[in-house]
Order: sequence, then structure tokens, then C-alpha cells
Amino acid sequence: MWDCGQYRCQHTGIRVVNLATGAITIWSTHANGAPFNGSWVGDNAVAFEWQPGTGRGAGYRVLPVSSAPADLLTASQPIASPRAVSTGYVPDALVTPDGKTVITSEVVPFTHLLFVHGAVARIVELNARTGHLERTLYTASADGQSDSLVQSCNVLSLGPGGQHPLVDCFSKLGALVDGQIVTLPGFPSPSSSGISGQQAITW
Repeated sequence: MWDCGQYRCQHTGIRVVNLATGAITIWSTHANGAPFNGSWVGDNAVAFEWQPGTGRGAGYRVLPVSSAPADLLTASQPIASPRAVSTGYVPDALVTPDGKTVITSEVVPFTHLLFVHGAVARIVELNARTGHLERTLYTASADGQSDSLVQSCNVLSLGPGGQHPLVDCFSKLGALVDGQIVTLPGFPSPSSSGISGQQAITW
């Protein structure tokens, strides 16, 4: 949630609603910026991307929702964040339930022989504390204009226990299992009558 005027957000934060009781807990801040791309980290924490209005302090953070309501930025801790590409786009990032690993994507544009354009994408695991690469889970490449490709490979959600993330990478949509994207029953494709290209999918 956020309340933004012409130049800055006056009140921004994260609201957690207990579906069983209806109780609402709010962590808010008057800092100039807003949280985006929220996702659960296990059952007791939420990860989110903080986008400051000043351009400084951007990155992903983890908020323990079992803590008492407080200032959003004081109550949350920064974690390793994916690198922004030249266009300023920051890939989605998800945190495993133990809070130790960030799963995200990296897309690197290339030009070959001056007229062949494309990009190489990777789904990777990063150490949540240091940002160091731990594993590469998937690699793919595609031809085309880099401006359209840099946002075309994303992690959508994690499976139970943080395994087998759902990904949408260069028009392949499914669960990532042993280095391959496995299409699941019911997943629409560009050639089907269903709605394809969606990025709001979860286990």
C-alpha cells in the first residue's frame, strides 16, 4: 500500500492480513519510496523490492512478520539483490524458506557480426547474504532486440520447500526441474486458446 503525492510518498508500507481472524498488521514508513514485488519467505517473513524515490538504497529486503509493527525499513533487513540491466530493469527475485538463497534471473544482451542480436538468460541461485553465485539452474538464449528480451526471463514463484521454481523464460513457461523447464498440466501456451504470457502464477 502507498499514498503518494506529486513528488513523494507520504505513507508507504506492507499490510499483512490474517485470513483466519481478519487481523491486520501494518509496517509503514515515511521514507520516500515504496515496496514492490512482495513474496512469502516461508511462513514467517515477506521479501519485497524497495524502490526509493531518491534512487539510493534500492534493493530487496526481508521483513519478519512475527515482529511487532515498526518502521518498514528499520524492521526489515537487506538481502542480495539481482543486478539491474542497462535499461534500469531489475529482475524479480524470490527467497527460499530458510532465507539463505535468492533465486532470480540474469539476462545479458549480445550482438554477433553486427547484425545478429539476442540475449543469454540464466536462472541462478545467489547467496542471500553475500550475493555470490551458488548455482546456475537454467540457461537459454534467444534472438531479437535486447530491449524486448531483457524482461523476458523471470522467476514467478517457488514450489513447496523452495524447490522447482516456476519460470517464464523466452516463451517457455513451467516448472524448472533438473535444468529443464517442464510444462505442467493446465499451463496455456501461445498456440492454445488459454491466456498465455501471464506472470502471476504460484504453486
